[in-house]
Amino acid sequence: MGKKIRKQGIQPGADTAEGKRNGRGPRQFSIKMWGAALVVGLITFAVFLPSLNNGFVNWDDDMFIYNNAEITSVSFDFFKWAFTNRDYQWTPLRWISHAVDYAMWGLKPAGHHLTAVVLHGLNAFLVVILVVKLLEAGKPKMRSLPAGEEERKFRRRALVAGAVTGLLFGIHPLRVESVVWVSSRKDVLYAFFFLLSLISYLRYCALADKKGRAVFYILTLVFFIMSVMSKAAAVALPLVLVLLDIYPLGRIDVRPDWSAWRRVFMEKLPFFAVSGAVTLINIGVHEELGAIVPLEKVSFADRILLALKALGLYFTKMVWPSPLTPFYRESDRVSLSSLGDIGLLLLVAGVTALCIFLWRRGKRVWLTVFGYYVIMLLPVLVVRTWEGFVHDRYSYMLSVGPFLLAGLGTALLVEKIGGRRSSPNIVRVAVFLVPLLVFSLLGALTLRQTKLWKDSLTFWTTVAAGYPMTVMTGMNRAEAYALSGKHQYAINELNRAIEIDPTYWGSYNNRGLSYIEMGEYHSAIRDFTKTIELEPMLAEAYGNRALAYIKLGDYQAALQDMDRAMERKMKPVRRTKLYVNRCELHIQLKHYEEAVLDCTKGIEMQPNNVRAYKGRGVAYSFSGKKEEAMRDYRMAARLGDVKMQEFLKAKGIGW
Repeated sequence: MGKKIRKQGIQPGADTAEGKRNGRGPRQFSIKMWGAALVVGLITFAVFLPSLNNGFVNWDDDMFIYNNAEITSVSFDFFKWAFTNRDYQWTPLRWISHAVDYAMWGLKPAGHHLTAVVLHGLNAFLVVILVVKLLEAGKPKMRSLPAGEEERKFRRRALVAGAVTGLLFGIHPLRVESVVWVSSRKDVLYAFFFLLSLISYLRYCALADKKGRAVFYILTLVFFIMSVMSKAAAVALPLVLVLLDIYPLGRIDVRPDWSAWRRVFMEKLPFFAVSGAVTLINIGVHEELGAIVPLEKVSFADRILLALKALGLYFTKMVWPSPLTPFYRESDRVSLSSLGDIGLLLLVAGVTALCIFLWRRGKRVWLTVFGYYVIMLLPVLVVRTWEGFVHDRYSYMLSVGPFLLAGLGTALLVEKIGGRRSSPNIVRVAVFLVPLLVFSLLGALTLRQTKLWKDSLTFWTTVAAGYPMTVMTGMNRAEAYALSGKHQYAINELNRAIEIDPTYWGSYNNRGLSYIEMGEYHSAIRDFTKTIELEPMLAEAYGNRALAYIKLGDYQAALQDMDRAMERKMKPVRRTKLYVNRCELHIQLKHYEEAVLDCTKGIEMQPNNVRAYKGRGVAYSFSGKKEEAMRDYRMAARLGDVKMQEFLKAKGIGW
């Protein structure tokens, strides 16, 4: 029987009765792996759970969520918008996730935060699985696991490395911006599919059965497509797959083996095609928005230096995550007279040289991780937007690489020192207590960083304390004051913003809105007029000035401004609102036919607009068309208008 076992390649400690009794079989190892991943996911979830007490912040949350009428209904029109919308990035799955949240929670921030925390917990779970699978694939000349005691050591090492990597990824304070900022949903969403794609690819490479391989190849591609539909940064995945082919999979060699490279290229062709298409789409979007820094403004050499500086900055933030802020002070040039900038460049150069040296010594994991680190930053480094190179959220997926090295180092320490009976007790205890202390510290920093995103006013006050005053920070802080009803504080902030840049129309426009809320309508008209002087084609300014004229009772002047606004280009959601506003103004002027036409256009553009149905109902009623009026009133009641429901109920009319 012993000879038969050796011929079949069954090793001691594998999936034999003895191996199962000792808890060393593949099945027991899989159970431990899933268990470790589950624990890491739950800890990550628990650390971020307090963020459910946070609200929205007026940094994109207004445009993407609570003022975004497009996500309020999951319909054919919504899906058409989600897949054709070119605002900011082509990210249809991001919009779909927000729409699902709205359908489940409405505008209750806790529900939106819960979705992000759950996704992040799942990502930490998947990181553990990915790391273990990578280590299995990277075992020297792996075709079967090593036997006996070596197998047990390897599996323990893989579990420790996976758990440490997953925890570092999950509870590090750099994750806060991606998880707690609702508008950054695309980060946790794209990473979820990105990780699933990598895990599927490892499974595809491990299988010998052609039919099974085809299934996992398709899954890899599908998950990749879903990832790029969540965030454009996922376009880097094909390069990551090629990197894995070199190491740890060993499917191709760095030296030219054209048959192997040709096979890999043909295999990755669909991935590169998708990546190229999505890249072109999103570059076009950024150019339309004017968000890409022109090449003539930042030279190629400066871009390279800034890219190297960013590589160093992200690494230092992973090692020493303090201070963290949504905005980092950086110029469009690297100062070669700055010790900080020189230090970062030398750090990147030193790490690069070390990784190449270790590769030549046969330790390929270092250069592979560094290559992954660079690849994951390429979408940001190549196309630099006005926001700059450095944001905490950009580190979401690239941090997996350096944390993997930390996980491997911890596993090695546990094995070499903590696992030896000959080691002093104090050393063995320290090997376990030090990581525990590090995780506790990271968790505490994450909880503190989460409070920064509590609400708009807290957010912008914190930003203003550590970031130079700019027009953008002033305007956003003013809006935060306005949202909390503190309009005089908002006006004070906008006054400072105007002092910084008297030519920016947005400050005048927003100050005019606060003047309206304070009842200072003449001051509001003055500011809206200044806005129009600076930006004559801005439809919003005409619409806002019309509202001020309405407050003063000057309906004819208001109507003229609304007509002018209609002649300007604007987003469909703003045009819908303007139609409804003009409909209500026509009612005041007793232009009932015009009112019906405007509200009808508003309904055509947004079928669930309650105000449009109510306005048209009133116009029909004054026109003597009672049946049409009641039809619109009932529709408004069905859409949830409480006052209309009470009105119809008092008349004994159902809806």
